Amino acid sequence: MQLIVDEAGMCPEPKCLVPIIASKAEQVVLIGDHMQLRPIIKCKEAAELGMDTSLFERYALNGDSEKLKNNVNFTMLDRQYRMVN
Repeated sequence: MQLIVDEAGMCPEPKCLVPIIASKAEQVVLIGDHMQLRPIIKCKEAAELGMDTSLFERYALNGDSEKLKNNVNFTMLDRQYRMVN
């Protein structure tokens, strides 16, 4: 089973992890832009504990880790067709 999470940069980590674990997905595809909107967390304490960082952003920022390199494939799309250049 595959699981695709669109707008993953806006999805708080727990909201991503629950379907990943519950679905027992063999492959997870996170789609988004970690440089745009972050998760909206209204609770100051939760934000201070890191809940304002998405799973997608965490992977993007730690992608050079050897442990991640063995288990995670990153693909950066460098062309878009939605807007005229």
